[in-house]
Amino acid sequence: MCTYLKKIILPLVLVFVSSCVSKRDQTWNALVLGLPEQLGVGAANVNMGLYVIKQTHEPIFRIDKYGQFYSQILKNWERNRDYSRLTFCPNEQLSFDSSTSFDSQYLKSFIDDYSSKMNLSVDSKIVENCLVSNIASDGKRFLTGLTKYENSPTKKVENKNYEYGLGKFEVSEFNKKELIMLRKERTSIGYSKIVFKTYEGPEDLALKDKNFEDFNRVFVTDIPDWVQKEFKSFDVQLLQSVNLVLNIQDEKARKRLFNCIDVDKFRRAFAFGQTKFSEINNILPVGVLGGVSKRVEQNCSIPDESISYPFYNWKVDNFDSLKQYFDQLKKQNIHLSLENHSLDDFVSSVFKQPHPYKITVMAFDATIGSHEPFFTHLVNTNQAVIDSPLTEASPLLENLLKETNETKKEILVEQILTILKKSYYILPLYQEQRSFYYPKRIKDINLGNNFLEFPEIGELKIE
Repeated sequence: MCTYLKKIILPLVLVFVSSCVSKRDQTWNALVLGLPEQLGVGAANVNMGLYVIKQTHEPIFRIDKYGQFYSQILKNWERNRDYSRLTFCPNEQLSFDSSTSFDSQYLKSFIDDYSSKMNLSVDSKIVENCLVSNIASDGKRFLTGLTKYENSPTKKVENKNYEYGLGKFEVSEFNKKELIMLRKERTSIGYSKIVFKTYEGPEDLALKDKNFEDFNRVFVTDIPDWVQKEFKSFDVQLLQSVNLVLNIQDEKARKRLFNCIDVDKFRRAFAFGQTKFSEINNILPVGVLGGVSKRVEQNCSIPDESISYPFYNWKVDNFDSLKQYFDQLKKQNIHLSLENHSLDDFVSSVFKQPHPYKITVMAFDATIGSHEPFFTHLVNTNQAVIDSPLTEASPLLENLLKETNETKKEILVEQILTILKKSYYILPLYQEQRSFYYPKRIKDINLGNNFLEFPEIGELKIE
């Protein structure tokens, strides 16, 4: 090729390549129903919280498909046969921010706090930039707890409602309407930026925006048709139960509503447009010890006395279907009036005492097979979603969360479920099971195994 042609063609090639690279969309856009008020590791216990924390934080250990522990933030580690002696060598190249490194000093402070939280006797010492921990008992439980995102290394940020972790992303901007996270080390083959935008309802213009990767955090019935046609789908059964909460002081009325509000007819009216439901027999979904795939038994009798209560509705597309079902209930001398509220109002009212609702629908979910998210909000006075918490179950729950023996755990779960069943505060409706949709250009995304529903965006590659 002559020098003259080289001078013309090579710049054109470079411009073309540069143009192609710059046009690759490296922002992960997600439309979400709401964002947690705080984005610390404590938020990993709730659905949206974990979605965020999986991007910004990394636990000490993970467990592979063979049940083996491994770490992405330790240079190396070792244990003895009975887990009574553990050695952790941190990767000191990692840091939370410019002033705090993930070194042995940080790790000792972190492990000391974690040991206290787990109520375990652990003696830890720094030896040649590694941490050696001697554990009096329950060494495997100690190690397993370090695989949870809620127990991830973290650094609180002064005057901020988020924390720094050792994940691939860090929070850049955060408010009620939007969350922006930036990748710490840029990449040319994956995502460098994450934007979570709060959903504003069926008229939200973002539903038409083809630059969005994730519409899965809005109501199933609101997911656009074009997404279902153009994206790849994954069937996922969530660790989430959807329930009718009967926050009524009159036990006789509660029992009557529990038995006479037909589960299938009501859920079809409330979740209008949804036709398939996974049965549950109690507040626990399948995948959590005690969860049973069977519809709850109901035995309705119709006395002459009529009862009337307001139904607190936070959905916007089910007014007609609910009204039709409530008209049917009148034949059983049950009169439910429809009160429509915004989702924001509902979320802000859940932990207020006394609660503004008598009857409403509420979802309880877990990020792992833990009982705490399901039982705490019915037992714990400070976090209860009912006006009269079931405090008699509190010591049982406390023992359950400490117990490691599966047989003993099963007994404790059954005891708590018996108390809950006899109270008639919760009518189980269904376990959430749905299709998740993601763009076909994303490589290696795999959902559906072990109730997994949150992609690790830093691990994804795009075409």
